[in-house]
Amino acid sequence: MRIMMLAAALMLSGCAGSPGSGPSSQVEAHFGTYEATGEGGDAAELSGKLVVRGGCFLVDTDTMTYLPLFPTDHVTAPDKETLVYDDQTFRVGETISLGGSATPQDSAVLESAIVPECNGVSSDFWTVAQNS
Repeated sequence: MRIMMLAAALMLSGCAGSPGSGPSSQVEAHFGTYEATGEGGDAAELSGKLVVRGGCFLVDTDTMTYLPLFPTDHVTAPDKETLVYDDQTFRVGETISLGGSATPQDSAVLESAIVPECNGVSSDFWTVAQNS
């Protein structure tokens, strides 16, 4: 049921939004966001290569591919090859390291997250810790 609601919400939104709040029609690569509350977050680290697949910015490790979910208003994508998170600029092909935690499909974070459709690309989710 939640997947159907999420799919319906994505269809209604058309994956549209401003570059600071998730997907953008002006940018050909999209990213996920969530509404952060409080301060800080989990201390695990995701490190891998920033890639674009299926129209989404993903982090590719040696064993997994993750769609990072960034705190809303902390991330932009000025173009389809560049991601800016908290004043750090990452380009496709570069190594990116993000604090946070792997996010299970049944996580409460996903209920309010903006998750772009990545054109059939399968990935796990990584909730990026908010900086305090």
